[in-house]
Amino acid sequence: TQLVFRGAVEANIFSKLSPSVVVVLAGDGMGSGSLISKSINSKSGTILTNWHVVNESSEVGVIFKPAGQEGPKESDVLVGKVMFVDEISDLALVTVQSVPRNRKPIPLANNSEIHVGADVHAIGHPEGLLWTYTKGLISQVRPGFQWGSGDKIVHEADIIQTQTPINFGNSGGPLLSNNGKLVGVNSMGREGEGLNFAIAVSEVKRFIAAKESRLAPD
Repeated sequence: TQLVFRGAVEANIFSKLSPSVVVVLAGDGMGSGSLISKSINSKSGTILTNWHVVNESSEVGVIFKPAGQEGPKESDVLVGKVMFVDEISDLALVTVQSVPRNRKPIPLANNSEIHVGADVHAIGHPEGLLWTYTKGLISQVRPGFQWGSGDKIVHEADIIQTQTPINFGNSGGPLLSNNGKLVGVNSMGREGEGLNFAIAVSEVKRFIAAKESRLAPD
C-alpha cells in the first residue's frame, strides 16, 4: 500500500512561497506583503499590501525572509517607496530597489480559480510571530462588500470570506490557492469564530491597472 502523508501540499506552499512574503514596517506598526513582480533588467520589485498597513507613509521598511533559521537583522531592512494606494479597497503598492536573489513573484490567480469550499493558505506575521503559516477554506465570495474600521473610512471591495486564521500582523499578506497563486490579500477579521476577510484578486487587478491612487472622499 502507498502511504499518503498529510501536509505535503502545505509544506510545499510554505517552502516555495514564504521567501516571497515580506514584513512591512510603517510607523509603530507592522504588517505583511507579497512580492508580485520583479524587474528583469534590475533588482527592483513590487510589493502588494494593505493601505491600512502603510497608511500615510511615503516610505516603509521591507524585510525579506532570511536564508536558514536565523531571524532578520537590522541590516536586512530595505527601504520601500509607496507607489500608490487605494483607501477605499484598502490596497497599496510598494517598490523596493533590491530584491534578494532567488525570490520569485507570487502569481495572481484568476476568478475562475476561486471556489467556495476550496482550501486556502495564509503566510504572514500575526502578533509579530514572523512567517507563520495557517490554512482554512473559502467560506464565501462577496462582491461589493462594505466595512468600516477605526480609520472612519467606508471601505468597499470584492472580498473573500474565509475561516483561515488571520490576526494583527497578517494584514497585507497573501491568501493562496493550492496551486500557489494569490487569490486575495488578508485584511481583517470580525468577532466570532472563523470570520476573516481578504481583498479578492479581482480587486487587486483593478487596483494595479489603475496605476494611480484612489482616496476616500472627505
